[in-house]
Amino acid sequence: MAGKRGTIGTKNLIPFDELSEEEHRAIASEGGRRSVIARREKKQVKELLQTLFQTKAPPNMVEEIKKKFPDVQIKTLEELINFSMMKQAYSGNVGAYNALYDRAEGKPNQNIKQELSGGIELKNVKSLLGESIQEEE
Repeated sequence: MAGKRGTIGTKNLIPFDELSEEEHRAIASEGGRRSVIARREKKQVKELLQTLFQTKAPPNMVEEIKKKFPDVQIKTLEELINFSMMKQAYSGNVGAYNALYDRAEGKPNQNIKQELSGGIELKNVKSLLGESIQEEE
């Protein structure tokens, strides 16, 4: 085995503060390029899904639903998927319920609380924020 969990591939890492300015800039630049690529890919997937959702639902599936639920009007693939998820949620599928709820109400924010140990040096915070901060004594 290569080592303990969490230590694989970390032996050769160098902290940013020990890198030269050129090395730091090159790493940051590469991260920026990859971020742009990831955003483009996510945008393409989102656009594809939006297009697919607006396509006409398969007539055979719509007819099958209308036999059991004559009042339900389904025209698009998105409506068909949402109806199927509602059936799943009604039968006890919590994941389907959560997905529908998040879609209808918006996904709730998840607050993350993190404890710091060792304190913060205010001179570093001042230089990062570029604001005047009064130190407590």
